[in-house]
Amino acid sequence: MFNNVYYLGLDDIASWAFVEKSGEEIYILDALNNAEEAEQYIAGGLTELGFDPANIKEVFIGHGHGDHYGGAVSAGDLWRRHLYKNERLGLPRCGLP
Repeated sequence: MFNNVYYLGLDDIASWAFVEKSGEEIYILDALNNAEEAEQYIAGGLTELGFDPANIKEVFIGHGHGDHYGGAVSAGDLWRRHLYKNERLGLPRCGLP
């Protein structure tokens, strides 16, 4: 569909990686349900594709359902440090900045 855009989600829950500069900059749209899914499908998927998950620069949350922000809430400082969300989403605090 597009160059440098990768689907890293499950069958029914999406997460997308936008990869720039040969993998030096990675931007994630939506972070799945929880840390386990984020680790397996996002970090694991990036690694399988030959990219380093440490190069994730930003994580964008599409809307306020748990299957979009859950992985960012529970995946630790790497995710939270680079998290963008719309203040109007009404996300529960859950450690989000």
